Amino acid sequence: MRTGTAARMGATLLVAVGVLTACSGSEPKAGRVTVTPSPTSASATSPSPSATTPEQQIEAAMARYFEVTNEAFKTGDVAELRAFSTSACPCRRATNTIATTIASGGHFEGIQYNVISIRVHNVAAETAAAEVKASLPPYKVFNGAGEVTENSKGGQLHTDYSLVRSGDRWIIGNAIDLR
Repeated sequence: MRTGTAARMGATLLVAVGVLTACSGSEPKAGRVTVTPSPTSASATSPSPSATTPEQQIEAAMARYFEVTNEAFKTGDVAELRAFSTSACPCRRATNTIATTIASGGHFEGIQYNVISIRVHNVAAETAAAEVKASLPPYKVFNGAGEVTENSKGGQLHTDYSLVRSGDRWIIGNAIDLR
């Protein structure tokens, strides 16, 4: 029965990480995080300058999202990670998988998103999008018995995230794989 549970957890992780990862045989190029403002940006028509533009806020939110995701893989604490998305976002499946893996005594080895670029676009009053490219090195997932339930070659993420303003911050509402 334990083998069936391990297999289900591995399959669940594949689905959850698959939402965030687009595998490819090509090596990612190192680069900087870039923001490309949308020509229809609310900041372009704002009558008063703000200390931080919506584009900068969105870029910072997405960069922090990946930092928090990487930390959650180490600790299993997904509370802060969940705060970055709506309950209907597909990226929430990853939080459930992380919490379940850690709670059952399992762990992740080598998994980490390395953000290559963030391109903010289609910024409107309360909505925006961010195209993110990241690399993911090879990694393993272990169950509570120390058995490998997933042995990934890693790959690349190329995802477009839809964001909505929630109070004074931006949160992810949807994620679309651009592979």
